[in-house]
Amino acid sequence: MILVVQCIEEARANEDVVALYEDEFTFYQNPSVANGWEEKGKKQPLARLSQKGNKTCRIGGVLDISDGSVIFEQRSKIGVDELIILFERTYKKYISARKTYIIMDNWPIHKHPKVLQYLESTNIDLIFIPTYAPWTNAIEKLWRWLYQDILHLHRHSDDWDILKYLVFNFLKKFENGSKELLRYTGLSNRNIPSGNHILKTLIETNGALEPQKNKIVKNLIQRELLPV
Repeated sequence: MILVVQCIEEARANEDVVALYEDEFTFYQNPSVANGWEEKGKKQPLARLSQKGNKTCRIGGVLDISDGSVIFEQRSKIGVDELIILFERTYKKYISARKTYIIMDNWPIHKHPKVLQYLESTNIDLIFIPTYAPWTNAIEKLWRWLYQDILHLHRHSDDWDILKYLVFNFLKKFENGSKELLRYTGLSNRNIPSGNHILKTLIETNGALEPQKNKIVKNLIQRELLPV
């Protein structure tokens, strides 16, 4: 997490450095069950199941910490080739950057030799969050927002194409950036999701850090983002 914070701080301090959060997401033809609301009366929001099965669709996306812009691929599956396509689109968008950090989880495909070979000719560095720690990945909250607005209790279980279209349009609206998305994902006001708390814990349990890391921590304390 110290490395994640370091990359984000570097991106925020330099116009030619970019930091992005990446993740994959699966949604289903059948609606997810959740709390809902409806006008008073006998009508109730129900998670009605399709009579045609329960198809799945996969999304791979990256979220820019600076402006809340999103690049995504919506496919029937996300594998090595689809991930490379997503990285290729990301590289083309940020081709003028000196360095592009992509912060992501430890799904084995992220470290596939074919993926790593492609990245050798780009300005992209992969930064991996702790294993089984999705709360440290800001783009996870974008998926939560998608659930809340589109997927929970949706009425399109028998019209798969409409549901995919609604999901696509939801993500498309963040293509050019969104201050609201930055706030929702915890990235506004130069915050770092879960980073500040974890850094404080590391300081208390491990004592002194390496000089370079101490400099990052000192900077966070001065900006009152890290309690002392």
